[in-house]
Amino acid sequence: FHRVLALDPGHVEAWCMLASARRLLGRPEAGTALNRRAVFLAPANMTACRGLLAALLYDPSLDEAARFAEHRRLADLCAPAPTPAAIRPHANPRDPERRLRVGYLSSDLRAHPVARNLEPILAAHDHGRFEVVCYAEVDAPDATTARLRALVDGWRDIAGLDDAHVADLIRADGVDVLVSVAGRFDRNRPMVCAHRPAPVQVSLYDGATSGLHEMDAILTDGVMTPRGGPERFTERPVRLPALFAYQPLADAPDPAPPPMLGSGRVTFGSFNNPAKVNGAVLDLWARVLRAVPESRLVLKYKAVYGAPALRRRVLEVMERNGVDPARIVLPAASQDGARHLALYHGVDIGLDPFPFCGATTTFEALYMGVPVVTWPGTNMMSRWSASLLHVVGCDDLVAADAGAYVRIAASLAADPGRLARLHAELRPRLLAAPILDPRRKARQVERVLRALWRRWCARQS
Repeated sequence: FHRVLALDPGHVEAWCMLASARRLLGRPEAGTALNRRAVFLAPANMTACRGLLAALLYDPSLDEAARFAEHRRLADLCAPAPTPAAIRPHANPRDPERRLRVGYLSSDLRAHPVARNLEPILAAHDHGRFEVVCYAEVDAPDATTARLRALVDGWRDIAGLDDAHVADLIRADGVDVLVSVAGRFDRNRPMVCAHRPAPVQVSLYDGATSGLHEMDAILTDGVMTPRGGPERFTERPVRLPALFAYQPLADAPDPAPPPMLGSGRVTFGSFNNPAKVNGAVLDLWARVLRAVPESRLVLKYKAVYGAPALRRRVLEVMERNGVDPARIVLPAASQDGARHLALYHGVDIGLDPFPFCGATTTFEALYMGVPVVTWPGTNMMSRWSASLLHVVGCDDLVAADAGAYVRIAASLAADPGRLARLHAELRPRLLAAPILDPRRKARQVERVLRALWRRWCARQS
């Protein structure tokens, strides 16, 4: 990417990809600066804006006021000029109790973690009261795409259509409530909502505010977004009992006892994207290792830790913190499905990064019986693991500060009996939790969508 930019300093995509590479090497602040450069060169370029929107969640140097200001700035940069269609009153029948047409806007209707979180809701929707239409930005449909398509009443392929065209399509379809799924990530289309194609617009599974005044609500929960917190939203935060919807992992092997019972030493682990593993995270993990003599730390994410620059950085930070690099295990092979999940058989305790904590990764660890220690921050993206731990009755693994994080990890490592009980109990706790009850989760979401619709109808009278 440096070579591309030497030839063409205005190559926006190269700036974005270089930013992603910096983040992947655990340097989020450097990545943010490069994303800002891309936006400076192309203020209305959605690829550049989306890259910076994602960068804001990884960067530990930002406080909530700065993060919100950046979201608002990007929304203003990328928002389209109002069109006649966007300002025309919606013609949707103003009946608060009629069958509602709900649209889901997503690029992740394929083999993807977001699809796994969305599928239980789609599968359990009450089609007598809700007509469900998906607006799919999917270039390469797969078996997951086909399965999701069979669950809904309507399907629109929007790949290749610009935002205004998609918005016109949604408005012409008479969608009452539009749900923008994981707006800032992948190839999702949050700026479709800036055209106001539906009377009610809701953000689901995003990591922070969209920054759009046209977004009416963002779904969250009381752990992820406690009342009175410093995080700011242009949307109204609507708190479900728990945000997530999951389904059992069909290819998961059975949980195993803690490996320390056989090896005599504790193994910590994190299978999170190394973009989340910034310098402060590595420094704290080094404190944990110093507090638990002879313990090891396994870091795994696909085959990325095979990159020499990343391995060198991790080991240098650990050595600088007084930890022998030989205690750090960095497997470089990539495993998928059951083989990936089986790697948790070699982990006693999971360590969560910050400020972008685990979500799918934390769920997988808990499903495999591995407890996770987390330190939530002041925004919802840093509190997803805390929400999951609350669901399984493990609030005592949620740290209030860095010192508590080390104490919790060390205390758990020193209690083999408790660790063995957690390894045996965490999966049954998850399976019994409401987040794995598709019908209950769908009813919760439907109640919110209905309440927002009723409010819109009341305002029109």
